[in-house]
Amino acid sequence: MCIAVIGGMKRLEPQYLKEAGKMGIELRIFNEPTKNMDEKLL
Repeated sequence: MCIAVIGGMKRLEPQYLKEAGKMGIELRIFNEPTKNMDEKLL
């Protein structure tokens, strides 16, 4: 399973990844708008 976090707190990014890893989830974090973000979410 893959989950995307859009927004969130940059300082908590390591914690988000750690908790997702414990549950066997691939996590993608987007703290700032990026070019072609819609393509990266697929």
